[in-house]
Amino acid sequence: MTAEDDFDLLVIGGGPAGATVATLTARRGRRVALIEREAFPRFHIGESLLPAGNPVLKRLGVWDDLLTGGFPRKYGADFLDATGTRAVHNIFARGILPVDEHTFQVERARFDALLLDKARAAGVVVIRDRVSELESLDDSGCRLVLASGRRLRGGKIADASGRDGVVARALRVPCDPLPYPPKIAVYGHFTGVRRQEGRRGGNITIVRLPGGWFWSIPLDEEKTSVGVVAPVSAYKAAKLDPEDWFARCRDSSPFLREWMSGAERLGDVHVTADYTFQRTVFAGRHHFLVGDAAAFIDPIFSSGVCLAMGAAAEVADYLAEGDRCREPVPEAVARAYTRRWKRRILTMRRLIEVFYDPAGSAVFLQPRNKFRLFDAVNSVVAGHTALPWQVAWRFRLFLLIVALNKRFRFLGTIDDLPPCEPCPEARIDRDHLGLSSCR
Repeated sequence: MTAEDDFDLLVIGGGPAGATVATLTARRGRRVALIEREAFPRFHIGESLLPAGNPVLKRLGVWDDLLTGGFPRKYGADFLDATGTRAVHNIFARGILPVDEHTFQVERARFDALLLDKARAAGVVVIRDRVSELESLDDSGCRLVLASGRRLRGGKIADASGRDGVVARALRVPCDPLPYPPKIAVYGHFTGVRRQEGRRGGNITIVRLPGGWFWSIPLDEEKTSVGVVAPVSAYKAAKLDPEDWFARCRDSSPFLREWMSGAERLGDVHVTADYTFQRTVFAGRHHFLVGDAAAFIDPIFSSGVCLAMGAAAEVADYLAEGDRCREPVPEAVARAYTRRWKRRILTMRRLIEVFYDPAGSAVFLQPRNKFRLFDAVNSVVAGHTALPWQVAWRFRLFLLIVALNKRFRFLGTIDDLPPCEPCPEARIDRDHLGLSSCR
């Protein structure tokens, strides 16, 4: 092994989490190598950002690139039932916690390539290869063997390899039991999909279906990312190929039939299945798991990139102090990192559970702003997951109202049909699409 193959930090994975930890660590004078198996630009899902993640974008120096690069500005999110007659418009700037009034929708092929270019500019050595073996991860050093046969040594490893979980799998880190049935996502890029008017034209549109949901994310003036998430059991029971399944779910919603009446697909349909998991521990004496390598939860509220880049920035700040790239991570630090990010994930999980539950989604889609409860929910939808007291107590009260409605049904329930079965025609009340945040 040559001196050129000795680094302070080895990063596995070149997505947003990997590029973030690599760039910010290298800018503090550390020698960093990033190993990415795929050629960029490449297709990837997870195209909707949250304003709580904007500070990291600005630290990385990509904010101006996003402003001038034709990426749609996202001021909020629109959530609807399958008929379009119950809907709510979340406006990020109306939350309790201050945020920029907008963030962006990003085609990940462009966005991830932009982040990786920032890493290279910071001095990160980007290696196109695949990790074939974790040779050692102990006080003698971290050693990786690449598919090409090249060996790399580092003081620390940041595993940002997504669901591949290179380090977690090598160390046999188990997953926490999560109370969610397996899901499948079928998605692709389209032209001719309808948009909201005005500055809401850059919003994500989420349509709730029985047991699942549809997303519509504007990526530029013509291109829209559209996908459906549903239980794996429903998909298997239908015995349809992914394209026919997608069409069946789309046609189950009167709103979606009209929304996509002029749509044409660009390229292939993509499928991702059984993707929800959470590792029991996110860090050890010589490594950190960041982003999807640590956990991936349901993408309904677009929290994945925001959480991943936030954790990556925290790891970079820790490693940049003193000689921490070479010193073992204290057990207390590793435990605190795991505990802190599990708490933040749990905040988003609670909101996800509300949306999937028929009684919970009835509360979510009929918001009231007494005690500024809806403003608190807005702050979570904007990506705030470490909640200060003025938001935390309101969010807990919102969850209590959901729990009471599940028992007493005083706000009713979303009338579920069998998963993705054709439903009766219903008028799409466009006045509902103009709902704001109860002000």
